[in-house]
Amino acid sequence: MFVAHLLRICYGASMPLPKNIQLPKALRDYYAKEGKRGGKARAKNMTAEERIASARKASQARWAKIDVSLKEMKSNLAKLERKSKAGAARKKPSSK
Repeated sequence: MFVAHLLRICYGASMPLPKNIQLPKALRDYYAKEGKRGGKARAKNMTAEERIASARKASQARWAKIDVSLKEMKSNLAKLERKSKAGAARKKPSSK
């Protein structure tokens, strides 16, 4: 988010940001390390109820992603089955 903020400052708020921003490895490592520290400090300052609520929210977000991907897989499988049935029906030889 910090990088996105800097890009908005440099390029202006009206300019759309690139979707795949590639940071140098040193910066990625730094932000990864600092993010871990920040998370621990945040958890230390939260009550037990707040930590539970935060964990529940994160878990629901993860499961929502899995649920969406399962729905996509099921719909893709159904499409493939319909295509294969349609292809098999066309290739069926007539009995004369």
